[in-house]
Amino acid sequence: MVCNDSVAMPFSLHCVRRGMAHSAVMSRRGKKPARNNEGNRGSGEYRGKAGKSGKGGKGNPRGRGEERVRVDNDAVARALEQADGMITATQLAAQMGLGGDAPKGVSRALAELKAQDRALELRPGKWASPGTGGEFPVNIEAGVEAGSLQARFDAQRVLPIPPAHRMGARVGDTALAVVSDDGQALLTRLVERDGRTLVGTLNFTYGRVTLIPDRRREGEMPVLRDPQGVIDRYRAGERVVARVVDEDHSGHGAELQRILDASDPEVADFDQVRLVHNLPEDFTADVVAEAEAIVADFSLGNRRDCREDVVFTIDPDTAKDFDDAICLTRKEQGGWRLAVHIADVAHFVRPGSRIDNEAQLRGTSCYLVNRVIPMLPERLSNGLCSLVPHEDRYVLSIFIDLDRRAQVRGVELSESIICSRQRLDYGQALAIIEDRDPGLAVSPEIQEAVRDAGHLAQILRRNRESQGALNLYGSEANFTLDVEGNPIEVTQDTTDAAHQLIEEFMLLANREVARWLSERVPAVVYRVHGEPDEERLEFFAELLTGYGLPPMAVTDRPALQRVLKRLEHEPPASRLVLNFLLLRCFQKAEYSTDNVGHYALAFSHYCHFTSPIRRYPDLIDHRLVKFALGLNDYQQIESRPGYLEALAKRSSFLERRAQDAERELVAIKAARYLHSRLGDTFQGVVLSASGAGLHVHLSEVGLEALLPLREMGDDFYVFSRERLALVGQNTGRVLGVGTELAVQVVAVDIPRAEVTLAPAGAFRPARPKRRR
Repeated sequence: MVCNDSVAMPFSLHCVRRGMAHSAVMSRRGKKPARNNEGNRGSGEYRGKAGKSGKGGKGNPRGRGEERVRVDNDAVARALEQADGMITATQLAAQMGLGGDAPKGVSRALAELKAQDRALELRPGKWASPGTGGEFPVNIEAGVEAGSLQARFDAQRVLPIPPAHRMGARVGDTALAVVSDDGQALLTRLVERDGRTLVGTLNFTYGRVTLIPDRRREGEMPVLRDPQGVIDRYRAGERVVARVVDEDHSGHGAELQRILDASDPEVADFDQVRLVHNLPEDFTADVVAEAEAIVADFSLGNRRDCREDVVFTIDPDTAKDFDDAICLTRKEQGGWRLAVHIADVAHFVRPGSRIDNEAQLRGTSCYLVNRVIPMLPERLSNGLCSLVPHEDRYVLSIFIDLDRRAQVRGVELSESIICSRQRLDYGQALAIIEDRDPGLAVSPEIQEAVRDAGHLAQILRRNRESQGALNLYGSEANFTLDVEGNPIEVTQDTTDAAHQLIEEFMLLANREVARWLSERVPAVVYRVHGEPDEERLEFFAELLTGYGLPPMAVTDRPALQRVLKRLEHEPPASRLVLNFLLLRCFQKAEYSTDNVGHYALAFSHYCHFTSPIRRYPDLIDHRLVKFALGLNDYQQIESRPGYLEALAKRSSFLERRAQDAERELVAIKAARYLHSRLGDTFQGVVLSASGAGLHVHLSEVGLEALLPLREMGDDFYVFSRERLALVGQNTGRVLGVGTELAVQVVAVDIPRAEVTLAPAGAFRPARPKRRR
């Protein structure tokens, strides 16, 4: 039985408090049980006036002449020690048997106890006793080694947790810990499980309320807490924000927080993704204040003066932060001198500062369709660190000497100051490379430099390919939104000579910085990429024969290169499928101090150096460069492998979090776009088949959708594991990887980004042939 919004349905809200199970019965429209006010002068000293009922009457604490409610600090401290886990001021007041405005007095007492280190505010409004023995609140994270855990005390301090002292903690939990003599975190108490945020709908059935998350893999879970009275205000179909809790450590449940506002699609989509992926949004006031206090002084000092050089930037037309600039000059004896200037973020963001702590917690900027969650405050990202034209800016520069064959003959790094002469977008740079009108005034010097840079980039690319580099590209959808945040147009990313120009120069700079650092510091945060999965490559090799391509040795890098070259001339559908399947054979690149090289790039050394405005590992490597240069302010920079490896692992996690969020919002926007085109026909290509149906890629929107078996009425299809395809039992028709077909959009679930397809055109029902 399911309750709709017009029928009052009783339900049970189960909670566990102080180790005792309680249940309160409510109705969606009914009143909550009356609060037990007995003993409001019990434990603790309640020194305020009780007040009379009514609004603003004499003696009413909310009316005029209010007397501040005072609660004895010692009594609050004793009650906090008796609490089981985190607790709010309201809950603590109830535990103490105090009513009226006592929670306000308890809140003030807790603030005073916090200043005396007698109370811990683990989260805003959530309190715990610090106990004895120097306990600290920590967040549990995955450790450096597989299966290990570590405790994060703050942005800078992370310690390993020995297996014997985990207390059953899991990644995402909050706990209290003490620090052992050998520098390990020993957990003393689990404070709260997990705590991740979910978005979903509520289900009322058989007297129970459950949360059905939008993410199906989370599974339905009971509602354990509703402190904001969400259920009383809930309407069928609305989506709620909830936090995962586990009050008695016996199983996960949900604490309802609020109803998600769906009146503005842009805000609703953004909030959904931000909350579910636990992404930050606004910077705190103290971080913003620290950024605003930075003095905009760009005096020369001991820096190399490059302000007279022909320096320019090439970026997307929508870019607001410019963290790289280039200068290319031809040598009289032949060859080039390439200068890659990168914003000197390390000059402004000092280790241990509020800005640095926040940047480390964020790890990377997150690009969510038409919004950005930046790693650094705007004053830095779009201001002091952005290499805007005609303004002096501090940079960390790498100067690379190249011979006529674009082989590296010398490298030099230094702190510099530049003044960019011009900002170009990719379209304008491409026009110059192709001898077309760029649509704006560009000096002859810059035009010559851009053309020369395009020529050099081609040589660098050929050099990489001769060393075995694999040019792997994935396609991403770009949306044009209307004023309400609904997508009205979809385009696909393109790669052209201008994009390749910047790509080759940044790859070269990153490679040479990694080599330079490896000879000068004990540890580097490398960008590494392991070898591909051989089993997947074998499957990929089998697929090639079905496309008329020659057999391939699965571990043969030159053969992989030949396949990629051949794919450039294949029909779009075949190219898309094979490129997609080839990408799945490879591991994800990640950050590590263990330099295993970069397989796809065929580099023995590689790091991220060129984007410190938006990636924290780049900022760390900038500091390592300054340390290696012997700059006094950076002599204490951490360069121990253990510290940097933990930071690298966390950076990899934060990068994946941002990427998952970006992909999820793209999928939601694609679903919104397809919802506006219900019934329309699209061309698709099958990426995979399963017992559920066909997973079809719609090239126009870059989204994968399901064509379920129930919609395929022209035959009775059975999934063949040997052929990884659906096989028609009457017609013998085979629908598998690479099959092109016309499909119709028949259903869309926007929050879940799920699109259901049906074959385009009429199909007759079919049954399997009877066996004789």
